[in-house]
Amino acid sequence: MKKSISKILLAILLVFPMSVKAAPSGSLSCSVSSSTVHVGDTVTVRVSGSSSDAMWDTTMGYSGRVISKTGGNDVRTVGTDFVTSVSYTYTFKAISEGSETISVNSDISDYYGEKSHPSTSCTINVVSQSNNSTGNSGTTTRQNISNPEKSDLSEDNSLKSLKIGDYKLTPEFNSDNLEYDVLIKSDDKLTVNVTAETNDEKASIKGLGEKELELGLNKIEIVVTAENGSERTYTIKATVTEKNPIIVKVDSKKYTLLRKLTGIDAPNSFEKATMKIDGKKVEVFKNKKINYTLVGLIDSDNNTSLYVYKNNKYFKYVPLKSNSLNLIILDEKVKKVPYRYKKTTFVIDNTNVNGYVFDSVSDFRLVYALNVDTNYKGFYLYDLSENTFQRFNNRQVEIYLDLIKKCKIAFLGAGAFILLLLFTLLCNKISNHSLKKKLNNYNVNEDLEKQLTNKIKVDKKALKKKEKEMKKAQKKQKTFLDE
Repeated sequence: MKKSISKILLAILLVFPMSVKAAPSGSLSCSVSSSTVHVGDTVTVRVSGSSSDAMWDTTMGYSGRVISKTGGNDVRTVGTDFVTSVSYTYTFKAISEGSETISVNSDISDYYGEKSHPSTSCTINVVSQSNNSTGNSGTTTRQNISNPEKSDLSEDNSLKSLKIGDYKLTPEFNSDNLEYDVLIKSDDKLTVNVTAETNDEKASIKGLGEKELELGLNKIEIVVTAENGSERTYTIKATVTEKNPIIVKVDSKKYTLLRKLTGIDAPNSFEKATMKIDGKKVEVFKNKKINYTLVGLIDSDNNTSLYVYKNNKYFKYVPLKSNSLNLIILDEKVKKVPYRYKKTTFVIDNTNVNGYVFDSVSDFRLVYALNVDTNYKGFYLYDLSENTFQRFNNRQVEIYLDLIKKCKIAFLGAGAFILLLLFTLLCNKISNHSLKKKLNNYNVNEDLEKQLTNKIKVDKKALKKKEKEMKKAQKKQKTFLDE
């Protein structure tokens, strides 16, 4: 009994740890090469962080209306080692007047998984252009700002119209919208004429004219430069379908399989290759380490996406990267779902993902995924509030369930023993009752036997007496006859 209580207490301690570790301390700072710049200038932003030995996951955010990122670190940088300090550099180009606040948020975690969330921000003010460019070197010479003719240069870098041949743009053209899609049927020519008109006649345009298109996705960029030098880029994504397209169905929806992946970048750890699907040569992205193949599918709305192609089936390629994890969500039937988790659908990076949830109020979701770097396939826990992943450790739950299983077996064994004991006692009682009855019957029979024996003895005596009397009578009769 004491041993069982010890196991229960051990399981409780494993499920509800008593010790609480402090979150790692960390700080961030942000600095800019110049807090006030002119339209067309380049500005550098430097972010520095320090902490105890920890893993850093840093995200930089900005609206993009005043400045445009041109280089430096990625918007999101995920560390792969535990470090005590980090430094990130971002390069921006000022594109319009206004004020831009750059926010930087970090998740830092220590060896025990404890986290803290330092953040910082810095502001860049952009004013109208008051200089002339000197060639392509990017250097500028400042003009007298009091010159009204120079300070009043137009900053309008928008388009009034944009066309690509006679094809329909999706969505319909709007000067404030910078990206468009167009689908060109396979029987059309692969040369198109791009035309456009600016709202301001003083603005200039680059990227117009005849364009040679290849099968697959083609990106056409139209750059509009205002009188003051500020630029705006419009992008047309023209997808050319192949002759005799391969039509596939995914979840009862029809898609066209792209035979060329022109304009689509290979995901991390994947390389471009070719293979035959339905007897036709198709360009694909392959990852030999995990034996996964990606193909391009385009839907009826001209949306192009990558899908995993395996065993003649297609499912959406959902890549996720967090905390140095490079994952692919798997749309597979899971044989064993962790205890009390139920199916659900939730959103990660504007993508619907199938997963599991413990209860409706939880901030955590469980996904079945493949680690592209390690080829490990299993469950990962996703934190909705922090947008981070970690490998799901089900060991404590397994210990708890194993203890419950052992307790059930013990209770069943004890119950079976009690039932066996009761059955034995009942059988003994029945047996004793039967024996007693038999003994009672035996005693009755014994009495009857005694009575019968006594009666026989009495009858024998009476018979002997009768015989004597008969003999006497016979003797008297004989004497009488002789006389």
